[in-house]
Amino acid sequence: MSTKSSATNFEDAAKLDFSIDQEWLPSAYEDEGNQAVLFKMLLRICRQAYNNCTIAKSLIEWFERNLDVSSDATLGKSIENLIEITEGLGRHRALPFSAQKKFKPAVLELVGHLEKQLAAIVSSADTDNYHRNLSYLAKEIGLDDIETAILELVLNHAFSEKIETLFKYLHDDTKDPTRAIGICLGVLKSEIVDRLKPQGRLISSGLLTVDARCIGFDLGLNICAKVVEEAGQQHATARDFFNAILGKSASATLGKSDFGHIDPALSQLVRLMRGAKKENPSGINILLYGPPGCGKTELCKTVAKLAGVDLFSIGEQNEDGDELTRPGRLSALRFAQHILAHRKNTAILFDEMEDLALHRSPLLFLGHAGSKIHQNRLLEENPVPVLWTCNELSNFDPAFLRRMTFVLEVKSPPPAARVKIWKQILKTQNLQLPSDDIKILAKNSNPSPALISNAAIATRLMGGAAKEFKQVLENSLQITRGSDQDDCNVPVTDHYNPALINADHDLDELLSALRVQAGTPDVSFCLYGPPGTGKSQYARYLADQLQMPVMEKRGSELLNCYVGQTEKMIAAAFKTARDDQAMLVIDEIEMFLSNRAGATQPWHLSQTNEFLTAMERHHQPWCATTNLVDRVDPAAQRRFVYKVKFDYLDAQRAHLAFQSFFDMDAPSGIENLNMLTPSDFALVKRKADLLGHAGDPVQLFKMLKTEVEHKPGRSQRIGF
Repeated sequence: MSTKSSATNFEDAAKLDFSIDQEWLPSAYEDEGNQAVLFKMLLRICRQAYNNCTIAKSLIEWFERNLDVSSDATLGKSIENLIEITEGLGRHRALPFSAQKKFKPAVLELVGHLEKQLAAIVSSADTDNYHRNLSYLAKEIGLDDIETAILELVLNHAFSEKIETLFKYLHDDTKDPTRAIGICLGVLKSEIVDRLKPQGRLISSGLLTVDARCIGFDLGLNICAKVVEEAGQQHATARDFFNAILGKSASATLGKSDFGHIDPALSQLVRLMRGAKKENPSGINILLYGPPGCGKTELCKTVAKLAGVDLFSIGEQNEDGDELTRPGRLSALRFAQHILAHRKNTAILFDEMEDLALHRSPLLFLGHAGSKIHQNRLLEENPVPVLWTCNELSNFDPAFLRRMTFVLEVKSPPPAARVKIWKQILKTQNLQLPSDDIKILAKNSNPSPALISNAAIATRLMGGAAKEFKQVLENSLQITRGSDQDDCNVPVTDHYNPALINADHDLDELLSALRVQAGTPDVSFCLYGPPGTGKSQYARYLADQLQMPVMEKRGSELLNCYVGQTEKMIAAAFKTARDDQAMLVIDEIEMFLSNRAGATQPWHLSQTNEFLTAMERHHQPWCATTNLVDRVDPAAQRRFVYKVKFDYLDAQRAHLAFQSFFDMDAPSGIENLNMLTPSDFALVKRKADLLGHAGDPVQLFKMLKTEVEHKPGRSQRIGF
């Protein structure tokens, strides 16, 4: 029997069965079909083994360890004959002349036996579900015979241990996966390489992905997960098959009124989607970004519903329920684009698009790489509109972001909108909280809808009520302070009393003047003085009196070790405060506005200049606090409308503080403790409650005195 050329070896490729014999797979995967694929592969390999010792040794080694020939003595005799002929031969590329005379007839004899075995099991290969679905794929993508056979090998390699092992032996000897694939399929390596190029139909359609992580004997190709899942199922038509791969379109649970805080951008986005539906242009990409849990995904679903578009969520997990790699997610996106290209009124949701920016692995033997050009093309040529969501944009190349058709920052809703969201979420979990409690919670904290929902579910399952809900939510907030609580309201403490503030301004008069201002007053405060004198608490109190949410930032939260990032974070903090109509409170302001006269680093000047610029552009109330006003740049000090000094308590306020915190008159001598602050009383109260001294004025006085004596700068007695 002569060897066929690569052009004729695939005359029966379309008839190949793709059954898989794993127990967990659907019943459509039959053992006979799997054997048919295996025997056809063996025939192809045998026809190349006439004078190639490498292939011959791999084939015989596999026969010895994997093929049970106990039921066919003739076939077993042929294999034993080959083993005897090749025994002692090394893995040379060509067989020695002495062995060729015996080897070729022995191989031809084996081929004859394999053909008989194949004829007995291949009769039903044309009508099974697997072959029918594969023909749908080949027709949809436009695959030729070799591409179809590559697809067959990938599928069977994933689920047939014998086929996987056979490929291992070939790969072990050839050290070249494309060469090993060519041997399995009976074609030249160049044919395989040509069809696995990025622009080839198998890769560009997203049907196959070159696996960047494969090592050793792995095939190096992955197939779209949903294709594997549905390949053996019964589907009456090609459309039914592809519908099963795509899954159901996403359904919206919220309406336009639930996102009123982002209008008019929401209305613009809906109109954009309706226009895209009507004109069907390519390259429509919509980016929604914002902190985790702020409702980006639900917003996408709502937009699709309002625009009358079916939205399909793509690239979330593989057939095992595991997360996909970056190439896997891109493959799923391209494949969905290919399927939906000719359907009307559709769009794709690509959630958590950070995966595209964080993965940069090269794609092994074909030299594929995640390139900027490839990513940019994704946004220029996609026939189906894509809604992208992400939490953070800093990892993306600006050129990639500039290609977005529409960009919308999705922020946490303001207090009024939060009240509505809270009520809706609690209602779905059958939790009843008094309206006043909901308003207070929505005002004093800004958790994401996801956190609220999780706390409500936990409370319902434990059979709890309002008290348990608050505790569960607070526990969740404790571990998310760095994200969900960065811009949250910080409530005024129960013991806060503005009468205890010893300031060099009449703060009551100042507050009264601000209250009668029309609109939002354009005012800034630099609150400076010793630690514990109530600067930050007064800023919160002021915001509460002006009915503004508080956005509090510590200096350490705005600093970044990378050049230019601190400036971006400063600008973003002021912008967020303006957008949310919140009072920005920045503690430790000297970290940003230190005196430039002694600056030696360029980043120091840049950081201070950015802050001064942000101050000039900010036209609503905000406060800065510092314990070290002497370190603040003079130019910055001049830009504050009010510079208010907070000092230690005088004798009158010390007596008032004792009465306020301990509900009793202060003992004599307290007026001599000349460095007391409101925070000293708060700390002593906590200690006294713990030690049981809350009702003992003598002990309370001693504890206050101890606090004063430990303060830096206070004179200490020296000696004995």
